Amino acid sequence: MTVRTKRSKHPHDDAPDTSAEFRRIAELPDGPQKDELRRSVVRA
Repeated sequence: MTVRTKRSKHPHDDAPDTSAEFRRIAELPDGPQKDELRRSVVRA
């Protein structure tokens, strides 16, 4: 019998804050500026 315990969520303290970039991506129309911003967030 396998017993699973609930894991605590990783707080992601080591990840950069990209919330402003995601808001900007949502606002931008499709195009090169949006593509570049999306790529920079993925690299972050």
